Amino acid sequence: MPTTLEVGAWTLRQHQQDAISDLRAAMAGGRKHIILQAPCGYGKTVVASAIIYLARAKDMKVLCVADSRQLVYQLHEKLTLAEIPHSMLMAGEEYSYSDITICTKQTLFSRCYQRESTPKPAADLVIVDEAHKATANDYQVILKDYRQAHHIGLTATPEECGGFWEEIIVGGTYGDLTPEFLVPCRVYMPWEVDMRGAATSGRDWTKSAVEERHNTTKLVGDVYSNWKRIAGDKKSVVFASGVSHSLHLCSVFNKNGVSAEHVDAETPQRSTSSRKGREEIFNGLRDGDVQVICNVGVCRVGWDAPWVEAGVLAFSTKSLVQYVQTTGRLFRRFQEKTHGLVIDHGGNVARFGWPTEDHDYELKPRVTIEKRIKERQENQEPRESHCPQCSYVWVGGRRGDCPMCGHHHVRTGWPESLVDAELKEVVRKQSWRGEEQKAWDKCLGIAANTGGNPATARALYHQKTGFWPQASLHNYIPHSMGRHEVDRIMSKYRRGRR
Repeated sequence: MPTTLEVGAWTLRQHQQDAISDLRAAMAGGRKHIILQAPCGYGKTVVASAIIYLARAKDMKVLCVADSRQLVYQLHEKLTLAEIPHSMLMAGEEYSYSDITICTKQTLFSRCYQRESTPKPAADLVIVDEAHKATANDYQVILKDYRQAHHIGLTATPEECGGFWEEIIVGGTYGDLTPEFLVPCRVYMPWEVDMRGAATSGRDWTKSAVEERHNTTKLVGDVYSNWKRIAGDKKSVVFASGVSHSLHLCSVFNKNGVSAEHVDAETPQRSTSSRKGREEIFNGLRDGDVQVICNVGVCRVGWDAPWVEAGVLAFSTKSLVQYVQTTGRLFRRFQEKTHGLVIDHGGNVARFGWPTEDHDYELKPRVTIEKRIKERQENQEPRESHCPQCSYVWVGGRRGDCPMCGHHHVRTGWPESLVDAELKEVVRKQSWRGEEQKAWDKCLGIAANTGGNPATARALYHQKTGFWPQASLHNYIPHSMGRHEVDRIMSKYRRGRR
């Protein structure tokens, strides 16, 4: 591949070109089902366009499948700019056969598999956008029917992709792309809606339960008042828990003189005589005619709107995928934009960590993933702790006193005292534990738990890293061990930080 790859009107960034090179190498090595994982805002649609461009140069037939009309229209726009001829297989669009077909999964499955009213598009390469959704049964029917083709899945969150996919290629991380291509985030302290006793379905609360807990006058008032104080002059998107909740929030913004629009799955792509379409609403937000969009689902996945400056999370979720996809809308770089604002009313930041945190994804079946997440939560390094007295935030310290003001609290989720009309900004403090320190901590813990001594820990460290531990490393024993155990087994080492 040439040093600089140009596709139509744009030139691919170096990390995008490197990702394509890695995909090619994996295919050359015999892999046929590969996922490209990269953060929201990476430019995966541009990468898909480049892959199609290169495949077309080799006379390959390509099928690109997405599960939403919004994603298909975005890819259609990119291919049109690159002057790549293609056809769209999607309800409401005229379809004629082409070597390059982009389609919604729903229309492809309905017309080509259920009704058999349309011949299946031929494909040497199948590209799946938002591939974390491709574990659904109808998706699997389609992918397995094209088993002879190569498959490339694109997603920021391949958390539930075990079974069909063979390898994950990491195209980049938030750390790699910030601040050159993505902006950092600012988070305002949430108060957590009480979801105890709410009905669940699978790994998340049911939509009706979430909407019932959120759709109250009190929460709506807090959403508006906090948004007005924190992000009153910024182009914003509100992620609601359900359609009626979103409509309710939209009416509150409009009653207070803020130009707001509601978007959901029933909102048409283009305006009709009786209803505004998505294009008009999204363009209104970009141009300043609309200041707030309240939505359910539409702006959560695959929505490319870098001009959005603030996002209000007016929902609670137990899904890491949903959380990462939602907050990922806010960190695309745009003109003078310096950061993305996250205003969280559902305790999601407390549950999953900082919005721009990079996660290690593995190709595991769903049941295995859920077990692994539970184990990680039980053994993970403590996340940010928050003092309800002075609002100081620090990493670690699940129990004990605030290091800033001395206030004593026990961390059991977000304390009730945080249910406040005014949310306070959370300042993320970077962990003092680097990779070498983490390795040393682990070796100390293993040695202590197996009745070893400091020499055992040193030997383990050398075995794992190839180096002997430096004198600059801290001697820290995890909180899972009691002080008396540490004193008894390794008297030289004390729990805590120096």
